Amino acid sequence: NAVVHGIEKKEAQGLVCVSVDSYEGCLRISVSDNGVGMSEDRLRWLLDSLENVHHGDSMHIGIRNVYQRLRLFYGEGSQLSIRSKLGHGTEVKILLPWEG
Repeated sequence: NAVVHGIEKKEAQGLVCVSVDSYEGCLRISVSDNGVGMSEDRLRWLLDSLENVHHGDSMHIGIRNVYQRLRLFYGEGSQLSIRSKLGHGTEVKILLPWEG
C-alpha cells in the first residue's frame, strides 16, 4: 500500500520505513512513507471504511482485509491506526498482543 498509494504517485524519490518493536506488552509494527499522503477527509473516510465492509470503493480493500484479519486472529487486543498528511506521507501502526 505504501508503494502503490503513496510512493508511486510521488515525483521525487520515495522512502518506505518499516520498524518492529515491543511496546507495553504488544508487538508494534510501523510502516511509514514520505509519499503523497491523504487529506483529512480521505483519511477519515478510510478509517470509517475499515469497519464497514460495504463502504466505499474497492481501492482500499487491502488495508480493510488487514484490519479484518487482525480482528479475526487477535480480537480487540489488536489495533490499527493510520496517520497521514497530504503532501507529506502516511504512517500505519499495528499493535498485536505479544508475550516476549
